[in-house]
Amino acid sequence: MAFLVVPCLSRTCIIGINVLDEHRANINLDTKTLTFPYLEGQPAIRIVKDEEKKRPNESYNICRVNSETLDSIKWEQISTEREETLAENLPLNILQDEIQEKINENINLIYEEKKQLGEILCRHKKVFRRKPGLLTQYEHVLKVKESQPFAGRSYPIPMAHREKVGEEVQRMLKMGIIQRSNSPYINPIVPVIKKDETIRLCIDARGLEEILIEDCARLEPAEVLFQKCKGMNIMSYLDMTSSFWQVPLHPTSRKYTAFQHR
Repeated sequence: MAFLVVPCLSRTCIIGINVLDEHRANINLDTKTLTFPYLEGQPAIRIVKDEEKKRPNESYNICRVNSETLDSIKWEQISTEREETLAENLPLNILQDEIQEKINENINLIYEEKKQLGEILCRHKKVFRRKPGLLTQYEHVLKVKESQPFAGRSYPIPMAHREKVGEEVQRMLKMGIIQRSNSPYINPIVPVIKKDETIRLCIDARGLEEILIEDCARLEPAEVLFQKCKGMNIMSYLDMTSSFWQVPLHPTSRKYTAFQHR
């Protein structure tokens, strides 16, 4: 999608609610402004009603949306930041050629089955994205016992990995996955090196686990789920992009997951 800024444009701006939701836009009705988390430090966009007259010597950044997704944002300083959040500078959405290449790697499907699968996946290709999504109808609440705050001792990060850890922390901040905090709870940070040499940031949550109230809800056993699949000829699974990041924590629970990084 092209996100166009036209200085002094006199027409109003229309942004779909799906775009605002996807990019975690904040609408402040008191100040009549629109802001985005990854534009921290940038001026807010002013919301102007149709009947409002433009003040003398005042110009607005008016944005025109002319397609369905923010694949190629062309808004001052945004495109660079968005690219930095994606490893290897790849496009936000998975391309059709990449989908077809994955299908062709499957040796268990005949040509007609690959063709049918390709048609289905390409029809819904917008759901395949490198940027993790976000649940909007649910926030997970950590139920904890009454206890004193804990501060786990931080583990030393090897010098060879410190730069990558710092880069990953900044990337997560820009994506809105984590936020700065002054929480009295500290979980030791544990960097994990993945097969592709990138960093996955984890925390040693043993201190947190000691104060959590156990959730007795359980998923159905695999045997029960397989019984429901009786008569199905093809079964598949989806690997969600950074699925753990897609479930937001309730604001009251976030302090318990804090970690320290210098």
